[in-house]
Amino acid sequence: MSGGKADAAITELEKLIQTDDSSYQAHYMMAIAQLSQKQFDAAMDTAQKMQREWPDEPGIANLMGIIETRQNNLAAGRRYFEEALEMKPGYTDALLNLARLDHTEGDQLAAEEKYRSVVEIAPENTKALLALARLAEKSGSKKEEIDWLEKARRSDKRNLESRVRLFQRYLDANKTDLAEELVVELEEQHEGTPATLATRGQLLIAQKNYNQALPVLEQLKKVQPNGAAGFRLSALNHMKLGQTEDARQDLRMAYRIDPNDFGNTVALARTEQVMKNYQEALKLGQELGRKAPKNPEGHIISGDALMAMENYRDAVKAYD
Repeated sequence: MSGGKADAAITELEKLIQTDDSSYQAHYMMAIAQLSQKQFDAAMDTAQKMQREWPDEPGIANLMGIIETRQNNLAAGRRYFEEALEMKPGYTDALLNLARLDHTEGDQLAAEEKYRSVVEIAPENTKALLALARLAEKSGSKKEEIDWLEKARRSDKRNLESRVRLFQRYLDANKTDLAEELVVELEEQHEGTPATLATRGQLLIAQKNYNQALPVLEQLKKVQPNGAAGFRLSALNHMKLGQTEDARQDLRMAYRIDPNDFGNTVALARTEQVMKNYQEALKLGQELGRKAPKNPEGHIISGDALMAMENYRDAVKAYD
């Protein structure tokens, strides 16, 4: 919730509570609005007032745990989540929050156990399914990751994350038919969004339909002008079409947006070399060398540019 909207919500909720102080939902929304504004003391005051009015409601203890964890008071947050679970065994909101705490504190096994418990209680809990997919990815189990993502996909026909991640896995495995199914679902539910345009563009490139990808990627750059990924994808497509100057312009824009992206800077430097802009390539190579001195890529780019400019002495130093 943005600052202005949160302030307006707080004002309206204050009026509502003054009119009807017995509304649980109004108090809960008030605490959430205060929390979104980082008004931690006010949010906790609201939650404590609720607890006095509704002492048997586990959602309040869970809310208090959230308020504590947002302030990095993890031990206090855990106590509240455990209290909520004692009040209501199997309470999935509290289980999810405890799992997230376990993950934050580095206990992946405990986190996975709790996420699995949530799925046993609520098989279509998308948050738990996605969390299990992330844990599977981290452990290197691609098959298990895909299984969890497919379950998340089935549990929520509008869920974006499961579909985008599945799309990437299937595309990486060259299963373009399965990737196509996911793009169609995204276009049905999230037409014109950056994620949908990016997946369609990637698929068209993978299918070597480079000309068809052009308008899709142009639209992606329009709807997300500050997203470097769209410009990088467009640059790749231009390269496939042999449109080197267009690719360079896209890579330069991506570099302006995110100058710390190592891979993009390498691609831009190599493109500058192809177009015989050796001074630009050298500048980028030296920048890469400063940012990542142990990575040979920047030094090689610098050396190649210096060689092209017939500055052999400095080129040898760069390669060394």
